[in-house]
This record gives sequence, structure tokens and C-alpha cells, in this order.
Amino acid sequence: MPRKGHGFTAHYVAWDTSANAGKTGDVANHTIQVVQGDSAPAAATNSPAEVDATKVPGLYKIAVTDGENADDFVTIGGVSSTPNVSIMPVCMPNILDLGYSVVAKGGGTITALKSMEILLGMLAGRYGYNTATGLLTVYAYDGTTQLMTIGLLGQGDRNAPTIL
Repeated sequence: MPRKGHGFTAHYVAWDTSANAGKTGDVANHTIQVVQGDSAPAAATNSPAEVDATKVPGLYKIAVTDGENADDFVTIGGVSSTPNVSIMPVCMPNILDLGYSVVAKGGGTITALKSMEILLGMLAGRYGYNTATGLLTVYAYDGTTQLMTIGLLGQGDRNAPTIL
């Protein structure tokens, strides 16, 4: 799967409905569109190319730019000016970029990587609960680096974890 905001190569099929087979040698007749999320289709920046007419008849590829892949999912589709040839659209969700982050209500940031570290710390038993304060602290796998502290059982603010 592609990564949001990063270019990639998309593959699509040109299907000859009269021959019931992939259409080869048709790339010059393709008008390819890129649809980001719920946006209107926009002409692709790059031109498509045929992959291999003998080994994978009807398979074409196109380089999608960083800017064309700026939503949670992107669809590649279009038309062929050749009669009875349909371009089969392909929709691709983007994978989560581990560099993205959100600001926690209680301060600090939570990245996807931080979330994974917290989960792994919990699974590895690297956490401590203080019954006096009602605070749960999750540690990194090394057992000493604090990753998160959250109030539980009505003590502290369980809706505002402190991310360290």
C-alpha cells in the first residue's frame, strides 16, 4: 500500500469487453484520472505505460505524484478512446505514516510509533499502578523510560493522559 503524501506506481487494467481479454497496445488512447478521497477526478500528472503485453496483457502502470496521493485513499481510473475498452479503476488506501502525531489533551504528542511502544510496554508487563494516586504508568521495554501516565478509577483525569 502507498504512504500518504508519497508518490508510488499504480497499476490498472484495460479490458477489451468484445474480446473478453486484457487490451494490449492501447496506452496512447488512455486518459487517466486521479481521485483523492471524495474529491472530483483530476487528470493524472504523468503518462501511463504498458507493463508487458506478452506476460501480463492489458496491465498498465502510472507514476502517481506526492501531491496526487495526499488523502487517506486514492483511486486511479479513466477512459480509453478505443471502442469496447474499459479502464478498470483501482482504489488504494494509504498506510499510516509513523511520523504523524496528534497532541494529547493532557499535553505531549502521540505518534503511531509511540502508540505501538505503549502497547508493547503493556503487553510486556512494563507498567505500574500506584493505588495511592490512581495513576497508571507505562514504561518502555527497558522498564525505566516512562512512556505514558494516565489517571484511573476517578483519580487524575483519565480523559487527559500525560504523554511523556
